[in-house]
Amino acid sequence: MMVIIVFLIMIVLMVLPVYILGKYVYNSDINKESKKILKKIMVFGMVLAIIAGICSNVILRIFPDTSSIWDKIFHYFIAIAFIEEFSKFLPGYFIGVKSSEFDEVYDAIVYMAFSALGFALIENIFYVSQGSLFTAISRFIFTVPMHVSCGIIMGYFIGIAYKKINNGNKFYYFLNMFFSILVPTLYHGLFDFGLNYSYTLEVIVLILDIFIIIWSIFKVKAVSKEPEKINIK
Repeated sequence: MMVIIVFLIMIVLMVLPVYILGKYVYNSDINKESKKILKKIMVFGMVLAIIAGICSNVILRIFPDTSSIWDKIFHYFIAIAFIEEFSKFLPGYFIGVKSSEFDEVYDAIVYMAFSALGFALIENIFYVSQGSLFTAISRFIFTVPMHVSCGIIMGYFIGIAYKKINNGNKFYYFLNMFFSILVPTLYHGLFDFGLNYSYTLEVIVLILDIFIIIWSIFKVKAVSKEPEKINIK
């Protein structure tokens, strides 16, 4: 009986953070995005999570991790963080941003957050099913919000990029598009690196993670309250 209860709790912990964060991002949107597009983005985010996992495993087999700090940096920042963040970028950008519904800065945040939610859900199922109740709880508190925060940061930079290009500023458009991948990759890479390098760095990274998650929550509210229109030409 106890085993069944723990199993059910783990299932709830796998799905609940995705539901809560998705609901928060969606409900914060004054001009709601199409649920059809968001579901499509989320499904492709799940598919890309599987592909990203395969790609990361292939790269890590070719370039195995050693005790070298440079190998570890490559392992966590490039083979994992960059591939995963780029995988989140693709569904949100090509299904959401490239759609006719994209006309506000906050829209990009919604698209990228839902891509990250799909990604995080598949990752949760994989890790929690092979882990323990502690794994489920730690991912509920830290890892899933980290993924969604990366999506929010990514979406914010994309939204600003399109706002800049709309004003005829191509330089800041490309700069913000570059940051939309770079910043989440650095945040994600530091998170993974810190959790696996030393206890001291792990504590620092988890504290930083909490601050970034809180920042993301407030950023969602701030941007959604004052929708900035983008006229896509």
